[in-house]
Amino acid sequence: MQKMQEIFGRPVKSDVLGLFRIFFGLCLLYELWYYVDIDLLNMGLRQPVMLFPYKGLEWIRMLPGKGMEMVMFLIMIAAVCITIGWMLRIASVVFVIGFAWIFLLDKGLYNNHLYLFILMGFLFSVTDSDASWSVSKKKHRDTLPAWQLHIFQFQIIVVYFYGGLAKINYDWLLHFQPVVVLTEGRSSKLLLYILVYGGLVFDLLVGFLLLWRPTRIYAMITALIFNITNSIIFHDIGVFPFFMIGTLLLFVDPDFISSRAGRKQSIEKKKSKQASQFVPLVTSGTLKGLMISYIVFQLLFPFRHLLYRGNVDWYGEAQKFSWRMKIQQRDLKEFKITILDYKTKQILDLDPGKYITSAQVLALTQDPQMLLSFAKYIEKDAKKKGIENPFIKSSCIVAFNGRPPQPMVDPEKNLCTIDSNAPVYSWVMPLKNP
Repeated sequence: MQKMQEIFGRPVKSDVLGLFRIFFGLCLLYELWYYVDIDLLNMGLRQPVMLFPYKGLEWIRMLPGKGMEMVMFLIMIAAVCITIGWMLRIASVVFVIGFAWIFLLDKGLYNNHLYLFILMGFLFSVTDSDASWSVSKKKHRDTLPAWQLHIFQFQIIVVYFYGGLAKINYDWLLHFQPVVVLTEGRSSKLLLYILVYGGLVFDLLVGFLLLWRPTRIYAMITALIFNITNSIIFHDIGVFPFFMIGTLLLFVDPDFISSRAGRKQSIEKKKSKQASQFVPLVTSGTLKGLMISYIVFQLLFPFRHLLYRGNVDWYGEAQKFSWRMKIQQRDLKEFKITILDYKTKQILDLDPGKYITSAQVLALTQDPQMLLSFAKYIEKDAKKKGIENPFIKSSCIVAFNGRPPQPMVDPEKNLCTIDSNAPVYSWVMPLKNP
């Protein structure tokens, strides 16, 4: 414990976290401006007739009237406050609550970098990242306890490392999928080996190489190339690769940053300052428990896929909040919802676009449970329109990681008869050519 006190309680220059806070705030403002530009609240959340909440979080709903616009406005104000370092902890809490509220309304909104933004917001709410490069002059301090920097480094290493663990699977290692599909088969064998095995090794090791001074500069150069390559190959990850480039700042020697920022001090003054500003590992028992719980959660929760049966990637289970990034590619070939009315002998083909957005349809192909929820909604809607005993079936045909297209569910099965709590493997068709 004494050794841990020395490692995590030792003072480090505060400039690194101050500069990273500014970068994070700017990324938030960019993301929020993008939401305003695409009119997310109306086109993404109000236009569809149904949303797909997370199990256990069904109580998170759209606020009435202009309530969601108010939430978005508060998030923007919070992002500005985070950027300039004013009322940081309060602003971070407001951001986390408001952003998570929008983020958790619908599964179709899920993106790994949005989840990471929420986690980063939480970490800013429990650290003193406004100790430098902020308008809060009274809170300025030359140093911070090292744990406040290390907790951010830990989170970034988790993202990389667990992303690497997810790649240790049959499709990635032996069939080079989904890289072959994403590069449209135009890559040479050598390039495929570099992208597949190089990407795996990079994810597993880069976080630790960034921590070790002798390999840090090489790891940073590799991370820069890796993230730029991702931004070129993947067209649906938005600001994520550029944000990950910015996180490299967290691994730069804090003294180096401070010296380049014009804050270099004499040896004697530096030692005096550090001695006077030494802060114990965590002064609050509550905060210590919170941080330990956070670390344990981040280490264990991504492994929950081991609790599920079968091919969890195909069944879409435990894929979110686990950093299982870009290990599958699904091309939707056909998506139909059909209602059979036994009483009138009518067959009605529904247009899914009149019910849900294209983003929700895409998410639905990756999470079969959403398809079942959609069918249950259609069943209720049909009964309201006078169809007493509807028979609802779906033709959802996808090509998974370069395999021939196959139906996700039996196209002749009545989805109304499936229990919402039934295991996914019991009603989703097995993956062919597994």
